[in-house]
Amino acid sequence: MCLMKFQNGCWILGKWLDVNGESIYGSQAFELPKDQHDWGKITYKPDASGKHKIYLHIFNWPYNHQLPLTGITTKPVKAFVLSDKSQAPLSFSHNEVFTNIHLPALQPDPLIAVVVLEYDQKPEILAGLVSKTVDGGYSLDQENKMSEKGERTLKGSDRHGTVPGHLVVRRITNRPGKFSWKNPQNSGRMFLIVTRVKNLQGP
Repeated sequence: MCLMKFQNGCWILGKWLDVNGESIYGSQAFELPKDQHDWGKITYKPDASGKHKIYLHIFNWPYNHQLPLTGITTKPVKAFVLSDKSQAPLSFSHNEVFTNIHLPALQPDPLIAVVVLEYDQKPEILAGLVSKTVDGGYSLDQENKMSEKGERTLKGSDRHGTVPGHLVVRRITNRPGKFSWKNPQNSGRMFLIVTRVKNLQGP
Protein backbone atom coordinates (compact mmCIF):
# COMPACT_ATOMS: atom_id res chain seq x y z
CA MET A 1 0.00 0.00 0.00
CA CYS A 2 2.83 2.43 0.89
CA LEU A 3 4.62 1.62 -2.37
CA MET A 4 1.43 2.26 -4.35
CA LYS A 5 0.93 5.63 -2.64
CA PHE A 6 4.54 6.56 -3.33
CA GLN A 7 4.26 5.59 -6.98
CA ASN A 8 1.00 7.48 -7.34
CA GLY A 9 2.55 10.54 -5.73
CA CYS A 10 5.52 10.38 -8.11
CA TRP A 11 3.15 10.06 -11.08
CA ILE A 12 1.14 13.11 -9.95
CA LEU A 13 4.34 15.12 -9.44
CA GLY A 14 5.62 14.08 -12.85
CA LYS A 15 2.39 15.17 -14.56
CA TRP A 16 2.57 18.52 -12.75
CA LEU A 17 6.18 19.04 -13.85
CA ASP A 18 5.24 18.20 -17.45
CA VAL A 19 3.05 21.31 -17.41
CA ASN A 20 4.78 23.58 -14.89
CA GLY A 21 8.40 22.44 -15.00
CA GLU A 22 9.49 25.75 -16.53
CA SER A 23 8.88 27.39 -13.15
CA ILE A 24 11.24 24.90 -11.44
CA TYR A 25 14.00 23.80 -13.82
CA GLY A 26 16.72 26.44 -14.14
CA SER A 27 14.88 28.86 -11.88
CA GLN A 28 16.16 30.41 -8.67
CA ALA A 29 14.91 32.01 -5.51
CA PHE A 30 13.75 35.61 -5.76
CA GLU A 31 14.93 38.44 -3.48
CA LEU A 32 11.67 38.68 -1.52
CA PRO A 33 11.46 36.57 1.68
CA LYS A 34 10.27 33.05 0.88
CA ASP A 35 7.37 33.20 3.36
CA GLN A 36 6.33 36.81 2.72
CA HIS A 37 3.02 35.93 1.03
CA ASP A 38 0.32 33.71 2.49
CA TRP A 39 -0.75 32.35 -0.90
CA GLY A 40 2.47 30.53 -1.84
CA LYS A 41 6.05 30.80 -3.12
CA ILE A 42 7.98 32.69 -5.81
CA THR A 43 10.73 31.64 -8.24
CA TYR A 44 12.57 33.71 -10.83
CA LYS A 45 14.24 33.03 -14.18
CA PRO A 46 15.53 35.13 -17.09
CA ASP A 47 15.00 33.47 -20.48
CA ALA A 48 17.02 33.43 -23.70
CA SER A 49 14.87 36.13 -25.30
CA GLY A 50 15.84 38.66 -22.63
CA LYS A 51 12.57 38.50 -20.72
CA HIS A 52 12.57 38.17 -16.95
CA LYS A 53 9.91 35.93 -15.43
CA ILE A 54 8.51 35.72 -11.92
CA TYR A 55 6.61 32.50 -11.19
CA LEU A 56 3.92 32.70 -8.53
CA HIS A 57 3.21 29.23 -7.12
CA ILE A 58 -0.27 29.49 -5.61
CA PHE A 59 -0.86 26.99 -2.80
CA ASN A 60 -3.78 28.96 -1.35
CA TRP A 61 -6.15 29.90 -4.19
CA PRO A 62 -7.97 33.15 -3.28
CA TYR A 63 -11.75 32.82 -3.12
CA ASN A 64 -12.16 36.35 -4.51
CA HIS A 65 -9.83 35.56 -7.46
CA GLN A 66 -7.55 38.48 -6.56
CA LEU A 67 -3.88 37.67 -6.02
CA PRO A 68 -1.93 40.37 -4.13
CA LEU A 69 1.82 40.63 -4.68
CA THR A 70 3.74 43.00 -2.38
CA GLY A 71 7.28 44.31 -2.68
CA ILE A 72 8.02 44.47 -6.42
CA THR A 73 8.30 48.07 -7.62
CA THR A 74 8.64 47.24 -11.35
CA LYS A 75 5.43 47.01 -13.36
CA PRO A 76 4.94 43.72 -15.24
CA VAL A 77 4.54 43.64 -19.00
CA LYS A 78 2.26 40.61 -19.00
CA ALA A 79 0.61 38.09 -16.68
CA PHE A 80 -0.69 34.64 -17.64
CA VAL A 81 -1.31 31.15 -16.25
CA LEU A 82 1.62 28.85 -17.04
CA SER A 83 -0.62 25.87 -17.86
CA ASP A 84 -2.52 27.94 -20.46
CA LYS A 85 -0.84 27.09 -23.78
CA SER A 86 -2.37 30.16 -25.42
CA GLN A 87 -0.88 32.39 -22.70
CA ALA A 88 -4.07 34.44 -22.59
CA PRO A 89 -3.20 37.59 -20.65
CA LEU A 90 -4.59 38.11 -17.17
CA SER A 91 -5.60 41.63 -16.21
CA PHE A 92 -3.65 43.21 -13.38
CA SER A 93 -3.05 46.53 -11.69
CA HIS A 94 0.23 47.92 -10.34
CA ASN A 95 0.73 50.75 -7.86
CA GLU A 96 4.19 51.45 -6.44
CA VAL A 97 4.91 48.26 -4.46
CA PHE A 98 1.62 46.44 -5.06
CA THR A 99 0.66 44.26 -8.00
CA ASN A 100 -2.82 42.75 -8.00
CA ILE A 101 -3.53 39.94 -10.48
CA HIS A 102 -7.10 39.09 -11.48
CA LEU A 103 -7.22 35.28 -11.53
CA PRO A 104 -9.52 33.04 -13.60
CA ALA A 105 -12.83 32.03 -12.07
CA LEU A 106 -11.76 28.36 -12.10
CA GLN A 107 -8.53 27.21 -10.51
CA PRO A 108 -6.42 25.85 -13.40
CA ASP A 109 -4.62 23.26 -11.27
CA PRO A 110 -6.10 21.47 -8.23
CA LEU A 111 -2.67 21.18 -6.61
CA ILE A 112 -0.49 24.24 -7.25
CA ALA A 113 -1.39 26.70 -9.98
CA VAL A 114 1.41 28.85 -11.40
CA VAL A 115 0.99 32.41 -12.64
CA VAL A 116 3.78 34.01 -14.69
CA LEU A 117 4.66 37.70 -14.57
CA GLU A 118 6.87 38.91 -17.43
CA TYR A 119 9.21 41.91 -17.19
CA ASP A 120 11.54 43.63 -19.65
CA GLN A 121 14.24 43.79 -16.96
CA LYS A 122 14.89 42.09 -13.68
CA PRO A 123 12.18 43.45 -11.36
CA GLU A 124 13.33 45.64 -8.50
CA ILE A 125 12.03 45.26 -4.97
CA LEU A 126 11.46 47.26 -1.80
CA ALA A 127 12.43 45.05 1.12
CA GLY A 128 11.00 44.89 4.63
CA LEU A 129 7.36 45.47 3.73
CA VAL A 130 4.26 43.94 5.25
CA SER A 131 2.48 42.00 2.51
CA LYS A 132 -1.20 42.03 1.71
CA THR A 133 -3.02 38.75 2.37
CA VAL A 134 -5.58 36.95 0.19
CA ASP A 135 -8.38 37.93 2.58
CA GLY A 136 -7.63 41.64 2.31
CA GLY A 137 -5.59 42.02 5.49
CA TYR A 138 -1.88 42.43 6.18
CA SER A 139 0.64 39.84 7.30
CA LEU A 140 2.26 41.11 10.50
CA ASP A 141 4.84 38.54 11.53
CA GLN A 142 8.14 38.14 13.33
CA GLU A 143 10.17 38.30 10.12
CA ASN A 144 8.98 41.67 8.79
CA LYS A 145 8.69 43.65 12.03
CA MET A 146 10.63 46.91 12.46
CA SER A 147 10.98 46.92 16.24
CA GLU A 148 9.73 45.22 19.38
CA LYS A 149 9.73 45.81 23.13
CA GLY A 150 8.48 43.75 26.02
CA GLU A 151 8.75 40.22 27.33
CA ARG A 152 7.92 37.76 24.55
CA THR A 153 8.60 34.25 23.34
CA LEU A 154 8.68 33.16 19.73
CA LYS A 155 6.81 29.89 19.24
CA GLY A 156 7.36 27.74 16.18
CA SER A 157 4.59 26.13 14.16
CA ASP A 158 2.77 23.22 15.78
CA ARG A 159 0.30 20.44 14.95
CA HIS A 160 1.83 19.70 11.57
CA GLY A 161 1.73 23.36 10.55
CA THR A 162 -1.96 23.94 11.29
CA VAL A 163 -0.92 26.27 14.13
CA PRO A 164 1.50 28.81 12.60
CA GLY A 165 4.50 30.32 14.34
CA HIS A 166 3.52 33.15 16.66
CA LEU A 167 4.60 35.42 19.51
CA VAL A 168 3.49 34.85 23.07
CA VAL A 169 3.58 38.14 25.00
CA ARG A 170 3.91 38.16 28.77
CA ARG A 171 3.93 41.11 31.14
CA ILE A 172 6.66 40.95 33.76
CA THR A 173 6.60 44.67 34.64
CA ASN A 174 4.00 47.38 34.25
CA ARG A 175 5.48 48.38 30.88
CA PRO A 176 3.40 47.31 27.87
CA GLY A 177 4.80 45.39 24.93
CA LYS A 178 5.14 47.34 21.68
CA PHE A 179 5.60 45.94 18.18
CA SER A 180 5.81 47.94 14.95
CA TRP A 181 5.77 47.13 11.24
CA LYS A 182 6.40 49.31 8.18
CA ASN A 183 3.20 50.39 6.46
CA PRO A 184 3.62 49.56 2.74
CA GLN A 185 0.97 52.12 1.72
CA ASN A 186 2.63 55.03 3.51
CA SER A 187 6.36 55.01 4.27
CA GLY A 188 5.88 57.71 6.89
CA ARG A 189 3.52 55.58 8.96
CA MET A 190 3.63 52.17 10.57
CA PHE A 191 1.45 49.47 12.04
CA LEU A 192 1.75 49.59 15.84
CA ILE A 193 0.44 46.99 18.28
CA VAL A 194 0.56 47.68 22.01
CA THR A 195 -0.12 44.77 24.38
CA ARG A 196 -1.31 45.19 27.96
CA VAL A 197 -1.99 42.35 30.35
CA LYS A 198 -4.47 43.00 33.15
CA ASN A 199 -4.01 41.09 36.40
CA LEU A 200 -7.22 39.22 37.19
CA GLN A 201 -8.13 38.62 40.81
CA GLY A 202 -10.70 36.18 42.14
CA PRO A 203 -13.66 37.15 44.31
